[in-house]
Amino acid sequence: MYDTEKISPNCNLHTVAFYSNPTPMVISSIGDGIIIDANDAFAVMTGYTRSEIIGMSSLKMQMWYHPDIRAKFVQQLMRDGYVRNFEEQFLFRNNEIRFGRISAEIVTVNNKIYIVTSVVDITNQHSTETQLRANEEKYRDIVTWAPIGIYQTAPDGKVQTANNTLAHILGYDSKEELLQCNIGTDFYYDPNERIRLIAENEPRGFAKDVEVLWKKKNGIPFWIQLSAHAIKDENGHTKYFEGFVTDITERKKIQQALIASEQLYRDLV
Repeated sequence: MYDTEKISPNCNLHTVAFYSNPTPMVISSIGDGIIIDANDAFAVMTGYTRSEIIGMSSLKMQMWYHPDIRAKFVQQLMRDGYVRNFEEQFLFRNNEIRFGRISAEIVTVNNKIYIVTSVVDITNQHSTETQLRANEEKYRDIVTWAPIGIYQTAPDGKVQTANNTLAHILGYDSKEELLQCNIGTDFYYDPNERIRLIAENEPRGFAKDVEVLWKKKNGIPFWIQLSAHAIKDENGHTKYFEGFVTDITERKKIQQALIASEQLYRDLV
């Protein structure tokens, strides 16, 4: 049915498995990369026909986007006899660049060494992962440079993440120092206040613009305005709390001064 070189006699079952496999597969010589055979899935992936591929060298076809990487691939293959999940860029027909994850094994037939290789096209996955990394970096930058304090804490109060602004508000040297803290015992002036706020607001999932007395690293109390929400799992259990903090100490001082002034005025009248 297929006009190909016979790699081994009496291998009908293996032949069917090779040609009908939905995973792109190719058999090549180890030295010059001459392609002995390829299945239809490999032809579809590369954009070539099987007749165009067979007898050609992957090097001459410039399938490896970085030829020097192929040399490292072959070195690893010769050393271990196999390679698993080796990721690299490949150049297919019409100069289309794709990302592939390849696994290969050395087989010896009639004293000749061949490479049997399977390839999984991971271009879409790679693009998704790249976009996710970009989004994570963007989110990290937003959190890092936000003008308000931001944190994530475990239900028991252990600080999981925080930004530099929160560290500055609390009088710590860095956000990394905050990761050694517990929000209940280290930030709240009265740890019971956190317990009360969680009991009141966790059922609805959030608290907004709550004025709370916190304490700085040196123990000095100060006022903050807190908005927070609970991130829950599929069973409705809280995984962690995310909060946004603004130092309102000066505002509270002004409010207290106004109250004192009004009281003085009423006493005079």
